Order: sequence, then structure tokens, then C-alpha cells
Amino acid sequence: MSYDFRLFQYFKRLHKDQNDFSKFTCISCHLNPETDDSHKNVVGYRYRDDACLACHPKGDADMAFDHNATAFPLTGAHLTVDCAKCHINGYKGTPSNCVDCHQMDFDGSQNPNHKKIGLSTDCIQCHTTTPNWTPAKFDIHDQYYELKGAHKQIASDCIKCHQGDYNNTPNTCVGCHQNDYDKTIDPNHKSAQFPTDCASCHSESSWVPSQFNHDGMYFPIYSGKHKDKWTQCVDCHANPSNYAEFRCTNCHINPETDQLHTAVQGYIYQDRACFACHPTGDADVKFDHNNTAFPLTGAHTAVNCLECHTKSFQGTSTVCVDCHQSDFDGSQNPNHKRIGLSTDCIQCHTTTPDWAPAKFDIHNQFYELKGAHAQIAPDCKACHNGDYNNTPNTCIGCHQSDYNNTKDPEHSKVGFTTNCASCHSESSWVPSTFNHDGMYFPIYSGKHKGTWSQCIECHDNPNDYSQFTCISCHKNPETDTKHTGVQGYIYQSNACLACHPTGDAAVKFDHNMTAFPLTGVHTTVNCLECHSKGFKGTSTVCVDCHRADYDQSQNPNHNKIALSTDCASCHTTMANWEPARFDIHNNFYVIEGAHTAIAQDCKQCHNGNYNNTPNTCVGCHQSDFDAAKDPDHIAAKFTTDCRTCHSQSSWTPSTFNHDGMYFPIYSGKHKGVWNQCNECHQVPNDYTQFTCITCHMNPTTDDQHKMVGGYQYQSNACLACHPSGDASMPFDHNATAFPLTGAHTAVNCAECHTKMYKGTSTICVDCHQKNFDESINPNHKTLGLSNDCIQCHTTAPDWTPAKFDIHNQFYELKGAHIQIAQDCKACHKGNYNNTPNTCVGCHQMDYDETKSPNHKVAQFPTDCASCHAESSWTPATFNHDGMYFPIYSGTHKAKWSQCVECHNDPNDFSKFTCISCHVNPETNTQHQGVGGYIYADYACLACHPTGEKAMAFDHNLSMFPLTGAHTTVDCRECHKTTFKNTPKECNQCHQTDYNTSQNPSHTRLNLSTDCASCHTTAPGWAPARFDVHNNYYVLDGAHLPIAADCAKCHHGNYNNTPSNCVGCHQADYNASSNPNHRALNIPTNCVNCHTTTPDWKPATFDIHDNYYQLIGAHATIRDNCAACHNGNYNNTPNTCVGCHQQDYNQTTNPNHSSAQFPTNCVQCHSQSSWTPSTFDHDGMYFPIYSGKHDNEWNTCSQCHTNPNNYSVFSCFACHPKNRTDNDHNGVNGYQYLSSACYSCHPDGKE
Repeated sequence: MSYDFRLFQYFKRLHKDQNDFSKFTCISCHLNPETDDSHKNVVGYRYRDDACLACHPKGDADMAFDHNATAFPLTGAHLTVDCAKCHINGYKGTPSNCVDCHQMDFDGSQNPNHKKIGLSTDCIQCHTTTPNWTPAKFDIHDQYYELKGAHKQIASDCIKCHQGDYNNTPNTCVGCHQNDYDKTIDPNHKSAQFPTDCASCHSESSWVPSQFNHDGMYFPIYSGKHKDKWTQCVDCHANPSNYAEFRCTNCHINPETDQLHTAVQGYIYQDRACFACHPTGDADVKFDHNNTAFPLTGAHTAVNCLECHTKSFQGTSTVCVDCHQSDFDGSQNPNHKRIGLSTDCIQCHTTTPDWAPAKFDIHNQFYELKGAHAQIAPDCKACHNGDYNNTPNTCIGCHQSDYNNTKDPEHSKVGFTTNCASCHSESSWVPSTFNHDGMYFPIYSGKHKGTWSQCIECHDNPNDYSQFTCISCHKNPETDTKHTGVQGYIYQSNACLACHPTGDAAVKFDHNMTAFPLTGVHTTVNCLECHSKGFKGTSTVCVDCHRADYDQSQNPNHNKIALSTDCASCHTTMANWEPARFDIHNNFYVIEGAHTAIAQDCKQCHNGNYNNTPNTCVGCHQSDFDAAKDPDHIAAKFTTDCRTCHSQSSWTPSTFNHDGMYFPIYSGKHKGVWNQCNECHQVPNDYTQFTCITCHMNPTTDDQHKMVGGYQYQSNACLACHPSGDASMPFDHNATAFPLTGAHTAVNCAECHTKMYKGTSTICVDCHQKNFDESINPNHKTLGLSNDCIQCHTTAPDWTPAKFDIHNQFYELKGAHIQIAQDCKACHKGNYNNTPNTCVGCHQMDYDETKSPNHKVAQFPTDCASCHAESSWTPATFNHDGMYFPIYSGTHKAKWSQCVECHNDPNDFSKFTCISCHVNPETNTQHQGVGGYIYADYACLACHPTGEKAMAFDHNLSMFPLTGAHTTVDCRECHKTTFKNTPKECNQCHQTDYNTSQNPSHTRLNLSTDCASCHTTAPGWAPARFDVHNNYYVLDGAHLPIAADCAKCHHGNYNNTPSNCVGCHQADYNASSNPNHRALNIPTNCVNCHTTTPDWKPATFDIHDNYYQLIGAHATIRDNCAACHNGNYNNTPNTCVGCHQQDYNQTTNPNHSSAQFPTNCVQCHSQSSWTPSTFDHDGMYFPIYSGKHDNEWNTCSQCHTNPNNYSVFSCFACHPKNRTDNDHNGVNGYQYLSSACYSCHPDGKE
């Protein structure tokens, strides 16, 4: 490379800053006005150095830069843009992606908000370079709303649907076509209450033809039997306000219709029923329930249709429980809910009336039926007796009488267990499995076979066969003699069985042959001390006998230190629990070194006290510490932490290493220069203190340290700088990880090393926390700045210069601000606390002094960013046509010369006038008949925002067409301050009406502020609907027919209407007489018994048991009130005979009346059934159906000679006196009296 050194004379003119050759100037040579003249008509030209280089990179005027020859040719709005607007940071590398320059436009877009709806940042997908971003295309419209049919034809005419507002365009048909719906006359959609879902009849292609198909969707009137039978809709739809209502009975009248339906199952003379049975309108093609998925069988065949189809016919559920939920919930025998039965009724029931017969295939889930039970599985009454709630699930629960009546053997007398399964199976009572030899003791085999004849020989307590005796046969003193020397022997029956379980003296029990041989103190213990409750099953676990010993242990307390209850882990069976071992000692204190040699000699350390043994060295070795003299540990103030010098192996050798741990005195420069410790350690009570300056004296030492930074004449400083004691090896701070620079070089060492030298932190904030906390300008803590000082500061004094790389976290520096980013004072002026973060905060003076135009006089906003960018003040982007009103285009173009013609207040440019040009009476005349017209400037702008007469604002084409009371309202009542952005939500204008509403108080009820949910625009807020009534009170049953008649319940007062039944029906409650609710104190909570079904029925009475308990057969008719009450609920008796007197009177077998049986039925009968009755002559009085008197009589009167008193009886009709006297010769106390016979022979046996 060669240089023309003649050019160097210009270098100082080219590069004026000799410290920065990246800076240059062109205009020092290329002067104005010549340069401006030579660049006339050059697009984007600017008289600036960097612009010169960008256009003439080779310095040749003939080879100027041509943008259109690049990959980014300039078109549209780009042609008139100043180069610097795009090339803010230079020319090279300027991005060519639209969004890199227009990110702010993208982010600030509002109509629509590009970010919110997720539009691509690839601007060219929608926009060209034409100014003002228009025209634009939107090829992805179908992603938001698919354009089909007629919509597709206007796809390019955005205003047609959006009206310039791209944010709130509705996406439902009626949202755009409400006006079409409202104005449709043939038919009138509003009066017919047609749905506003346009798509249900119309397509997107055209309004006509429409697809409303009455025959197909509802009912055939253009075909079939009803064709030509009508002329107007009101012939069937008598209520023009609601076409969902229809009438059949105004043509199909009675009595003819009733006669035509004679014997038709479920028939009812009602419009809905007509339609349900004849959906095609043809009498011959009637609805047949049995051809549906729900044929009628059983009890369903006799049910009125409306009992199931309470609301409608179509869509009625076929699931049983949907109709029978109350039956399920109210079931008591059994309570279906309580035992978790399925709500799938068909699992157990058929449609047969009264829910019976029923099956219960899941019985085994509650009680498994096996053996003999399986054979009677379908016969529920055999076990349940009609009561499915309290059936026992144990054998004895059902078979107690079998147990009580068993005689061979007599179970109750011998005290057999009531656990039947211990001997019997479920298959049959016999054979049973009682095995005396196998289960208890061999008496049918072995030594005791044939040695007994009756059970009572061994079981001498007939009431308790678990008791037995051996010593009734094996007597003393013989037995004691035979057991001389037998360990643990005791003369007791339990002990006999324990030692001789087979009953053979030769095969006796040997404890040492078991899993628990007797050793130690166990060999001398009486057997009963361990076998206190029996021998079999005695635990072999130590703690089961020795729990008290464990719990009461004190030295050590086993519980407190959580020792194992496995006694054998420490103890043997030797007396007094010793010797003992403690293998888990290391869990409490690890035994090492010399301690292992005495590990078995517990007393050596514990001295018999295992609770307070210390676990520190000095705890045991305090006396060793105190007695040590070489050196004297106490005098030297040695630590009592023995481990610092000694190991557990031995006291010596010790590991005290003065040279390594503290300072070299046995090596290096100080070796041999001392004799005694106190030469350096002059405080004999504290060896941590030392002195250097007794040897290293002044002024010599000071002289030796001249110019040494941070030097101090102090012993601690000596050690810090000379840790090895060698003057030639002083400490060099700069050789550490913390070299001293800046302000640190002049600081006294002790300022940082306040406590010691070793371990001093190198983190700035550990020394400068106070500086950080007390910082004011700015306050570091308030701003949440990092306490890592080096992020901003160096070690230079006074914390300056400083950098602030995180400035953008507080205020982002862009455009012209970037160029002064390093010049903090330019903006902050030395105050870093109150620097404003708005443009005008810094540039108020620029605003105030601007003259073209005068911002203050024109009252321009102080939001500089609305017109200016951060790159430069100029060019500015004030766009009167786009932002306010077209004056450079349209009708008003060239109609004015000065601003004051419209803005006649030079102090407030927000004020304007139209009527200075558009004068009266001409203007009034032109607006005759215009709704809401007013002769006011702001009204002119509102109606003519483009200034075009032909494009006047039509409210009914807006998103808020005027209807009802709105049509007569003056515009200013709604548009109080402005027209643009006036809200269209009702409550925005009517909030006061909402807040002050009293009947009802909307705020108190928290009603929706969406007025349209209840009101229309009709005046006076009426009529109104209340579709959310069910949120406050559900309307069903008898309430439904009056749902639209609010006054029926509310009587014009919507605040205090009660929400509980009795609040409206107190009079019904008070006037009730059958039964008298008040007299019976029945709860006033009507829903306990009644539903909202008309006429208060059907009704339930779940609290019947509070008055009379329904069980047994009564439970099965609990829902058939008339069976007992016969329609009279006041005088129903509560005794059996009160209802069953007739049953009593008509009973002949036996004749209860003649026999004068008591009328207390429950003495013999249960509530389950009359039979079987429980009158048990044999059990209660005398056996006549069994034993000697069975078949010995024909009529009761043979014994009961007084038919009026069955307690009187005679034996003498069969047992004459002579024979009876002879039979009782020698019988002491014999009397020939019937009562005596019964007394001696209560069971009728001889």
C-alpha cells in the first residue's frame, strides 16, 4: 500500500479529534451553500458527515450511492423519508426487515391491536410502502372469522363490516344484522320471538331463500292431515308473543276428543299430550310407547303420562332413577343411600308394582351366602323377616334359638361358645366337628380312655366347661411324692395339663425341649409367675414379662434413651441383670484408642452412674488437665478441648506444633533467639497475646519500614507482614488475590483489618456496607442496586468515575440519548434521585421556546413522543388529517388559509369552530328531520368526522342502533363531553339508575349491570324479564305456570318476598285441618313433606316415626297413607287393636274374643306378619305339642274348663284321683290339686 504524503496536510482537517480517528468530517472542505445546491432533488439528502460517506463511500461524486440498486429499493412512503430516520446508528448493517424500524408502530397499534390478536411482525404480509399503512390486505381473515357466501363478495371492502373499528366487530350474525332482524316484517321476527341465531334459517349466501321448515322442524302443516286446515299462524299459535306455545284443543274439542280416546292408556286432554302422541298430526299414526326404547310394562302401564313427562315429552330420561330418585332417597327398608346401593334400579327391581319381587345379586358384597344359606337365597324373608336393616351378620344372631334349644349336649348349660363356626359348617348342623381329643385333651384315647363315665368327673362346674379338675383323681400326698425334685411343680389342675398335655405321666412336658429352655434365674422361678393366665401361648419375648422392669429402670433410664425392648441384646438370664453388655455404645459415644482397652470395664468411666456420664474429653479428664505441669495447662490458659493436641490413643506424644500452627520458633530466623515462652508471651495467663516489639525496638524498626505502605509499629502488624518471621520475606498484598490499587494503596492496614489479618473478606461490600447503606445520590438501597460494588465502581477515590451498565433497567437509552450515554451530567446534572423519566421533564425548555409552531400558545400536548422520535426533533410526525380532521384533503382542502379560521382561540387549539363558516339559518334548514341534530361545533364533527356532507353519521348503521326510548333522547344526554368512544354498555349511562334502584335494589342483590339481560329500550324499564330468577329462587312445579306473573308472588314489592315456603304459605299451614299442622307441631319447613307439585300432593312424611314408628309390615305400606288413615289424619289410633279390632274379633283359630285374649297384639304377634305368631304354649306354659301330652287332647276346654279365663286349668279330666293317688304313694307333700300337679311336673313328665 502506498500513500500520497501530500494529503497528510489535510489529516488534521479530516480527523479533528487526534485521540479518536474513527471520527471524521467532510463538511470542513465541502462547504455550503455549494454542497446543498449540488444535491437539489437528491432524495434523503442531508448536510452531514456520515451521510456524505454513506452516499459517496469512495469519495467520488460521480459514483453516488443508489438505494434502488440494493436489496432494499425505496418505494412509497420510503421515498420521502430522511435517511437518518432509518439509519439511526449508522448506514452499514441497517436491517431491511420492516419491523426493525416499525416495532414501535406495531407495538402501538390500536385498531386493531396487533400484539393482542397475535399478528405477524412481517409487515409486508398486510401492508405495502404506501403512506398511512393503507391500503392493506388481510389474507389471514379466515383464521379469525371465515368469509363465505355473500361475505366473500365484500371481502375487500373492510369498512362494510368494520366501519373503521377493527377491535369490536361482532362475530355472530345478529351482531351485524340486528337491524335486518328488527325490521323484518314478513314474518315479523321480533313479535314472533324468532331466535336471533340467523344461521338456523338463513345461509351466508343470501337471506332468501330461507330454510325455515315448519313441517320438518316442528309439525307438518303444509302436508299431511293438517294441510289447508288453517289460514293464519294464530289459529294454532294463539299467543303471538310466544310461538313456542301452541294449541290443539281449539280445533279438537271436547267431549268428542275424550270419546275418541276412551281406553287409551295415559290419555290426557292437553295440547302437549296431543303433540306427543301424534307428532305427525295423523290420528292413524299415533305414538306407540312400546315401539320406543322404553316400552311400558308392569306398573308403568297404569301411570298417567304427565307423571313422567312433567316438563315435556321429548328428551324424557329413560333412566329409572331420574323419576324414582325420591323413592331411592326415601327408602328405609333397607336405606338404599346409607348402604351405598346403586341407583340403577333394574339391578334389583322390575316394573312390577310395589317394587316386589326384587332380587339382590350383590348379596355377597354384604354377606356371602354359602352352603345351606345358598339354598334359601331367593327366600329373603327366611332370614330378614321383612326387616332388611337390622339383620345380624353373625351365626348366633340368627341361630340363638337353635343354640338355646340344643339338648345333646345342652350348649347353654355347658357354656359352649356362641361362635357356631367353631364346630359347625354352613352346610348343615351335623356332622359337627367337636373333637375333644384333638382340641383339648385325649379322653377317648391314651391313658384316660375308659377311666371316666361322666363329664362332671372332670368338669365339676356344669355351668362352665372351660373349667376342669385333675386332682379329683390324682390326689395328695401321692401326687406330691411322685413329683419330688420336679422343677416348678405345683399341685394344680392347670399345671397338670401343662406338664402332661397328653395325659401320660411318661410323656411329660420338658421346658428345655421347647423354644424357651430354662437357664439362669428362670430355673428357680415358680411356673405360675410366668404362666399367670395359662400355659399355652405364653410369650417367649423377654419384655412381655419384664415390661415393668424396663419401664422402671433408672440407671440408665431405658425409656428416656430409647433402648431396645429386646432385653437379650444386653442381658442374659443371670440374676440382677448382670453381667450386661452394651454393643450399641458407639450409637451414644464412639469408643476408640485407649478407650477400647477398657470397653468392658464400664465402671472405669461410669462409676456406677450411667445417666450423667460426660461425653467430652475434659468431662472425664479435668483432673489430668489441672495436674499437667509441663507445660502448666491452667497457667498457659490452654484450651480444655483436649483433642486439639492429644489423640485418644495416648497423652503422648502430643501434637502441639507451634511452628506450624502459630509461628516458627524452632526453625527459621527466630530459632535459638529465645529461652523462655514469656519472652514473647508476656501475659502468663493468656498465651494468645504476644509481643514482637520487646526485641524489635524503635527507632530502628521505624527506620527499616520507611515507605512501607500501611506500616504500623504493632505486634499484630509484625505477624501479619512477616508470618514466617523472616524480614526478607515480607507480606506482599499485590501477590495475593486482592492487590491494592487506587484508593486502597493509601489506606492504613487496620482500617480494613479491624479484627485480624487472616480471613479478611475481599468482597467490597463487607468493608463498604455503610457506604452502600448511607448512599444518597442515588440511594442504592431504595433503587435496589446490587451490592457488588465493582459492577459500577473502580478503586479510584471518591467512587468516580463510575459506570451504570444497567441504565436500561431504569430508563432505556435510545436514539439521540445513546450518543450521550456516557455523559451522565448531561441529563442528571449531578442529581441522580429526581431525574424525570418523561420527555418534557428534561425538554420543558425546548417545548417552551419552540416558535414554529408555538407549542405553548397552541397548547400542544407535552407528550413529546406523540410527534417526535428519540432520534431527533425533526422531522416531526404531526398529522392533522389522520389524527384530527382532514384539512389537507377532502372537502375542506384549500378552504382555509390560517389556523385561526377554525381554531379561533389561539391559546387552546383543542377548541375549534365549524359554525363560523356553516352559518344559520342555512345549516338548520339542511338538517331538518335529522334525529338528534344540534347546531353546535362538536356535533358537526361527530356527525361529519370526515367533513363530507354525503358521509353523515347514521346511528342505526353503527354498533348502537337507536330503538325504544333512545330514539327521542337528545344526543347530548348520552354524548355529554364528546362523541368518540362514547360507551355502548347500558350501565355506562344508567349506572345511577342501577345504583338508586329500590324495588328491587340491584346493588344489594348483586344483579348484573348488563341491563339488557332484563330490560329492553322500551320506556319506563318495562316490560322486564328476570331469566336469573332460578339463581335466587328456583321456579318449578306449581310455580312454573305463574312464572311470568310476577305480581302473583311479589305484589309489586320485590325486596321482601320470602324465599321459604311458609313465608308465602303460612295461611295454608295455619288453616290445615287434616291433619292440623299447628296442633301436631309439624315443622313449617314445607319441603320436608311437600314438593312444588300442585295441590300439595303427593306428599311424604319422613318424620312418621316421630309420631308412630313404622316397622315390619307397616314399613311396606308406608307410602300408602290411605291404607291406615283412610283420608283422616287426625284420629288415627296408635295401638295395634285400634286398627286391628276387626282382625281380633273375626279370629276363630283360636277365637280371641271368647278366649278373652288380651288386645295387646304385640304379646303374640310381631309387626312383620300375623303368622307365625309367637304364642308358645309349650315354652311359656306347659308342653302340649311335645312330650307326654302331645296328641292327648283335642280342644282347649279339656284342660281350660273356664272359657272366660284361660289361666284356670285342670289335670283331672285325664288323671282321675284313685289312679293318681296310687301313683304317688310315698311321695312326700303330695296333694291332689291341679296346681300341685303343675308344680311337680312342669314339663309333664312322670
